[in-house]
Amino acid sequence: MGVGSYPGLRLWSDSLEALDEQEGAHAYVSHYSSKRRLGLDKADIEFYDQPLPVGHIYVLSDPEHADPNGPVSIQPMTAREGVVSLLEYSFRLDITDRERNAREFETLSRLAERLPLFRLSYPRQYEMLPLVRGTILAHVDQLASQTT
Repeated sequence: MGVGSYPGLRLWSDSLEALDEQEGAHAYVSHYSSKRRLGLDKADIEFYDQPLPVGHIYVLSDPEHADPNGPVSIQPMTAREGVVSLLEYSFRLDITDRERNAREFETLSRLAERLPLFRLSYPRQYEMLPLVRGTILAHVDQLASQTT
């Protein structure tokens, strides 16, 4: 099960511009970042604050490794690759807490064994986003048809 953390987005100025948002109309995330906070009420994005089932996870590929003219692709990841990715994108307040690190590794290992993980790669161009969305939705439909 997954639960949304809070109803908002933290975006760089180019992302706000792509959404046709005025950068100055949004507060900074913090004093040390140029990211701006966008409330979901302004972005027309639904937010669910109740637990929902998670069927699989998409991990974004490093933009440096994406072909700027390449296709949108979704590739399955092994459990090992999934754990490494999940650890890479996890935030640790205290990296010296060995007990907590061990629990986190154990939890992420179980998660990667139970849920399919996929690497999503696409050119980082805003005009590609409708194709990215369509590719993800088609993939979700394909996965759903395999389980029924």
